[in-house]
Amino acid sequence: MVVIRRQRGFTLIELLIVIVVLAILVAIAIPMFLGQRDKAKDARTRTGVHQIEIGIQSYAVDHGDMYPAVVDSKADLVDLQGAPYLDSWPENPWTDAAMGSDPSAKGDYTYTRTNDGFTLVGHLSTGEFVVP
Repeated sequence: MVVIRRQRGFTLIELLIVIVVLAILVAIAIPMFLGQRDKAKDARTRTGVHQIEIGIQSYAVDHGDMYPAVVDSKADLVDLQGAPYLDSWPENPWTDAAMGSDPSAKGDYTYTRTNDGFTLVGHLSTGEFVVP
């Protein structure tokens, strides 16, 4: 006597419902994820510009309140013994190049020395922010 066992599995409708639910979740998650990456890069840009700002202010303290003429790299911000004020120069989060290599690009900055100080402008994905 042969015993036939019936194997149970998912029906086609059940599988289609699971696929549709997963597709809806992916459609919701992907745009949110892409927006978070830009926000993280903007935060990294702000942090890099803040590090440069601290280096510029430290430079001015050691050089009689005179701000540097240009700030393109770590070599521009050195103390009286020649040691850099920044241990590591920040990188542009979009290009992974050193900040200052393309001042007009997002993720970079623009430095301008004024009569009574300096202005740093950070370039974000959503616009600019100014450090007076």
